[in-house]
Amino acid sequence: MIHKSREYQVREWEGTAAELAGALTESSWTLCTGFVSGGVYYLNDSFGEDSAQEWALLIQDGMSGTYDQIESVTFSWIDKAAAEEHILAAHRNFGVGREPKPYETGLRPKITTDNAHVCHLCR
Repeated sequence: MIHKSREYQVREWEGTAAELAGALTESSWTLCTGFVSGGVYYLNDSFGEDSAQEWALLIQDGMSGTYDQIESVTFSWIDKAAAEEHILAAHRNFGVGREPKPYETGLRPKITTDNAHVCHLCR
């Protein structure tokens, strides 16, 4: 994860994996945007809204309260079908109740779920 100190406004994704794939491949998001789906957190790790849309995929370590990064995907470089494959694989291999094999552990991103979230990235 590149932006370890960024504050994220995370919302539960209530749609399908295909709909999430479309949202991540067909749109640019503010840099503080995050989603959680199937126990996997999708945090915008891009350098700018107009740059490649890089997303860090994390799972929460319930024992320590930290997060482990399981994947990094530049969704703007792939099509919707490939994005859906990444999402389904993340849910299948790392979702709730799975044993992770992360490549970065002990992360402590600032995650809020408060709808009143306002930071310098989304003003």
